[in-house]
Amino acid sequence: MKLKALAAPLLMFAAVSAQAVPLTWTLSGVSFIDGATASGSFVFDAAIRTYLSWDIVTTATVDAAANGGTSMNGKSYATNNLSNASSDYYQNPQALGVQDALGNRFGIVYSSSLTDAGGLVPLKVGGMGYEFNGFKSRNITAGAVMAIPAVPEPSAGALTLAGLAVIFWLRRRHFMR
Repeated sequence: MKLKALAAPLLMFAAVSAQAVPLTWTLSGVSFIDGATASGSFVFDAAIRTYLSWDIVTTATVDAAANGGTSMNGKSYATNNLSNASSDYYQNPQALGVQDALGNRFGIVYSSSLTDAGGLVPLKVGGMGYEFNGFKSRNITAGAVMAIPAVPEPSAGALTLAGLAVIFWLRRRHFMR
């Protein structure tokens, strides 16, 4: 059996298996200086450097004294119409900045750029991550984002390889007669 006959099918199989897909990143342990928290997730496609969607919720102030006496309500930030958003908000693998319909803003900055490899990426804290609501603001004091990369289904690859093995076995059997 010639190795060249196997090269094309195996190369096609490898190319299909190696395709990256956008990852869903989840906020983990994100907290503000006033005791409030942020939770939710977003989808980022590193290949085209674009956030495809987000759904983030912040809670109300727990300890106003910790934020200089400023108290804030919780907010919801969901995917808006990207055609009206600045590309600074949705095309940056090092930070996410989103805005709701009323102009309230939520932003996080990562310690390293997001990739399609996934993993756990700590946030830069202090003045780097924030929520801004009118004239009030609060800084993020802790947190990370986490994504688990998509793993190709072994059944698809196994079926492809099994099918190729059967074809080559039948072919070899036919020529050995």
